[in-house]
Parts: sequence; C-alpha cells; structure tokens
Amino acid sequence: TVERVWPLPPDPPRIAYVKNLTGPEAGGKKRGFFSRLFELVVGRDKAAAARMIRPFGMFVGEGGELLITDTGLQVVHRFDLDGGGYRQVFKMSGGRRLLSPTGVTEDRDGTLYVADSQLNRVVVFDRAGRFQREFVSDDDAVRISGIAYHPGRDVLYVSDAAGHRMLIYARDGRKVGAFGHSGPEG
Repeated sequence: TVERVWPLPPDPPRIAYVKNLTGPEAGGKKRGFFSRLFELVVGRDKAAAARMIRPFGMFVGEGGELLITDTGLQVVHRFDLDGGGYRQVFKMSGGRRLLSPTGVTEDRDGTLYVADSQLNRVVVFDRAGRFQREFVSDDDAVRISGIAYHPGRDVLYVSDAAGHRMLIYARDGRKVGAFGHSGPEG
C-alpha cells in the first residue's frame, strides 16, 4: 500500500490518510435485518450510497467520538471510533427532524449543538441524542452555517454566513454578543 500524506516530500508530512468512513460499519455497528433487506432490494451500490450522502461539518469530542453532519441524510452521524459505537441524531420535538445540519459541536458536559442552515436554528440534544431545545431567532440571524464552543468563555459562536457576522450565545440560548459585518463588496 502507498502511504498518502500531505505535503509530499521533501517537506515533512503533516496530514496522513487513515481510512474512509462511509456509514455505521465504520463505527463497528453490525447491519440490521432491514439494512440487509434494503441492500437486497436496491442493490449493494445504491445501499452503500445511502449510508452517508453529503458529509458537511465535523467535530471530534474529548472522548474521541467523531461527529459528522450530513446535509443529504439530514442527520448527525456519531462514530465512537475507540468503542465501536454508532448512532444518528436527528429527531426533534413534534415529529420534526433536522433539515440541513451544517455545523456541530459539544460543550464540556457532552451537550450537542447542531447548526441547521435551513431551519436557521441551533438545535440542542443531550449526550444520548434526545432533543432538548432550539434557539436563534430569525431577527438575530439571516442564515446560520456553523457553530463552535469556547470552553474558556463557556459560550457558543454561531456563524451567520448570509448576515456576514458571528453571533455569541450562552449555552442556555441567550444572545450575549455579536461581531462582524458585511464588507464593502457586499
């Protein structure tokens, strides 16, 4: 096998290809009866394509879990690469679900925050993936796209891509600040 690294020699490598993650099997989860039946009906190639459609954003938690937003499947994939676990997070209150999860982060308590650009909301889940609440009013953001947690300040930074600024929220959803604005080109 050829080791894939970047940059190429003679520069010292700083990034190395490790493996592909395409679905639950990458986290060690066995495929269930309905997954196998789906593959039998639609074929192996189409079933494989349905496992991860449009991975968009990612976050690595302190416990080594890899969280990947998937705008195609409208879920957050949660891979426990060390323990071999896998699950999806997507269910909200009232039978609703995520529509376009673009950003994801966790706070120090393991609470999961998902930026959904189509809902224009931050959706909050507990460590087990159960819906807790959502926040960001339409008056605050034009179209959110990403999110990051700052443990030292205990705040969430939410990027408002269409509003050309960053919004700052306490973990309980209260807006505590903002910065940035559109440049001279628009």
